[in-house]
Amino acid sequence: DLLTVERIAVGLCDLAVAAAMYLLFLLLQGRAPAHDLWWAPKTTLSVAAITSILVVLRALMDLASARSVIHQIQKLYTDLLLRLTQGYNEMHWGRFVESNRSELSNHALYTAREAAEFYQRCIELTAAVVIVAAMTAALVYQSAIAACAFALALSAFYALHRLCIRSRLQLAAEARETSLRMLQRNLADIFSSGKEIRTYRNHAFFHNRIREQAEHVASSNLRIKFF
Repeated sequence: DLLTVERIAVGLCDLAVAAAMYLLFLLLQGRAPAHDLWWAPKTTLSVAAITSILVVLRALMDLASARSVIHQIQKLYTDLLLRLTQGYNEMHWGRFVESNRSELSNHALYTAREAAEFYQRCIELTAAVVIVAAMTAALVYQSAIAACAFALALSAFYALHRLCIRSRLQLAAEARETSLRMLQRNLADIFSSGKEIRTYRNHAFFHNRIREQAEHVASSNLRIKFF
């Protein structure tokens, strides 16, 4: 996928910028790098120039890559939204009549949006895995002890994710879906019972209920983002 290749190129450029800045800091301190490579620049001015060029190149690559990703995400979102809308319109008439129209609309909007966001995260995750693999290979080449320590830390993080974070993330996602459904139903009740609400002047009751459900949704979103 071209988008994944572009994000990988940005990550590799980040590594090049980090290496150039590390070399620049060494030369500014009057120290020489541990490995004297024939192709590495020797003067502070040349390293500073290369670092500046890499920073500008990285910014341009990131801009072009972000534009491509956003364009593809928007295209995917539109395609999914149209397919879901067509699928709901072609439902069996009995099921369509029994369904809540506002819920069908919200399902189409939220499902298309979340699928597009998931696609974007997959691109970022794939690029991150490639970059980490490149860093790991360099680490193994440089120091086997440091590579073993990195592997242990990665294993500990994976175990923590499997044992603690994953289940809590699922619970938070389920809580958010429940809160969203309740919020949608309460909004539908307000709009469908507008005449009765104005007659009995109980706006505060319904508004407080909407506020509570909105706070539940916000709390669930916060937990999901945190995990």
